[in-house]
Amino acid sequence: MPVWTAIKLDMKTNVFMEVLGTPATAGDDVFDSKLKPSTSAAVNHMLTLNLRIFLQKFQPPHHLRSATFKDFDKTSFVVGPWNHAEWQNFVFGFKKQCLMWNNNFWLIPPNDFSALDIKMGTKKVRPNVYCNLDVQIMPTAARAHRTIQVVNLDARSAARAAGKRESDVTSGDFRSDSSTYDTFDVRPRTDAYTDNTGHVQKVRHYTIAHEIGHALGQAHIGVLRHEKLCDMAVLVDDAFTKVGLSSAVPAMFSGGSNSDVCYGDFSAAAVSSNVMGGGGTFEPLNAQPWLEQIPRHTLTRNKWTVSMRHIAPKAL
Repeated sequence: MPVWTAIKLDMKTNVFMEVLGTPATAGDDVFDSKLKPSTSAAVNHMLTLNLRIFLQKFQPPHHLRSATFKDFDKTSFVVGPWNHAEWQNFVFGFKKQCLMWNNNFWLIPPNDFSALDIKMGTKKVRPNVYCNLDVQIMPTAARAHRTIQVVNLDARSAARAAGKRESDVTSGDFRSDSSTYDTFDVRPRTDAYTDNTGHVQKVRHYTIAHEIGHALGQAHIGVLRHEKLCDMAVLVDDAFTKVGLSSAVPAMFSGGSNSDVCYGDFSAAAVSSNVMGGGGTFEPLNAQPWLEQIPRHTLTRNKWTVSMRHIAPKAL
């Protein structure tokens, strides 16, 4: 578990303005956060999660025109060098998908939390807290929370290996993960999932938005929602692996928490369409990183609740 350090205590409100995250072990998902109190009775407070990422360009060694690189599934792909235009296009698409996390959540304070109430003449209002995400691209790994290697996939080679046209290569060919992206991850793709009624649902998958969710500590949607098939996949995969029979895991459960059923296969359509499943939609569960962070700022014990729409400060 990460170590969270609250700093900049406001003596008037007894609320911490910043919280810093430090990994306790390798692989901990950390970020910093900043609470910005409103100065207007008509405006909500804002809690910003600051995630610093170093996007490390993978360039073939010794000025070679290409190299091979293995994806998450250990499949080898041909990758090439980045030119300036290609890299700028990737960075633009990366930022665009990061922004998908904004304008989705507002936290409503517990009824007994009054520290951040604002006086309005002789009356008071109680602002809510807008959930903001600020992903900063760092020039080096030195101060980054996370380093992600980015490969420039050779589409022609990938198409040939998959037996498809070059124009049909998508972000689904090279399987990226939380530490490796590829060129096509900035382009959403269409995936198909079978829902719990047997109907095939087509969803738009946003690889980077999905992986940013993991960087914020979010598991796959089937894990978050405790979908029965996903829970079973985790148990089956773990049991078979412990006895050295991981290759015998039924296909639908293969990968445990990374299996298709944990992305939303054979669940309600709303599961596979979630950003932490196969799609790009959000639900209150996705506000978990902010919900877990706000008590570290406010020292509150009672539960905050989530609104998926803007709610103006409440008159008291």
